[in-house]
Formats: sequence, structure tokens, C-alpha cells
Amino acid sequence: MSKTTIEVERRTKQLLEDLKAELKAKSLDEAIHALLRRAKKIPHSMFGAHPDMSPFTEGDEAKFHEL
Repeated sequence: MSKTTIEVERRTKQLLEDLKAELKAKSLDEAIHALLRRAKKIPHSMFGAHPDMSPFTEGDEAKFHEL
């Protein structure tokens, strides 16, 4: 996975650090992902969310886990 650097205000970084602690996230990236899922109303797992699709197998989930 490639990485990048983004510039944010010190206050924004502190708020992200606070959120990271609150969510018990392993990284700021994980905390940001949680915010994005909330903002876009994306459930933590989309597996099985489409009513016309058959259920996913464990192999499917392992293969396509990253959104």
C-alpha cells in the first residue's frame, strides 16, 4: 500500500488523535476511514448487503475485505 503526506492544522491532528483513542484505532488512517464510513453511511462490512446476491463465503471475504 502506498502512502502520502497531507497537511492539516495542529488542532485537526489533535482531534484525529483524540478520535483514534476514542475508537481504539491502530492508526490515524484507521480513524479517518471510520469517519469516512460514517459520513458516507457505509457499514463496516458490505458483504451480503445486496438482496439479489448470494451470501459471500469466508474465502470471498478474505479476498475482498478492503473497501
